[in-house]
Amino acid sequence: MSLPIKNVSAPEVIETAQFAVAEHNKKADSTLKFRSVVRGEYQVVAGMNYRLIIAAKDGGIAGKFEAVVYARPWAHYKRLTSFTKV
Repeated sequence: MSLPIKNVSAPEVIETAQFAVAEHNKKADSTLKFRSVVRGEYQVVAGMNYRLIIAAKDGGIAGKFEAVVYARPWAHYKRLTSFTKV
């Protein structure tokens, strides 16, 4: 069961979104720039699954993207599971 993220401006949410954009840029050889987190939800598993809607900009073109990140904060581990334009 996923729960909504109430404060999308929380430092750990912003950090996770910035990580997702940076990882996407590495994998896709892209120059996407993080702007903000529009909304998100999380699920507690053997760590945390974050599903974030991120506003980003590529050159002069702005768009929204859905990023799914699996994280284990206590182990300083994050992995980008998916990143798609919405």
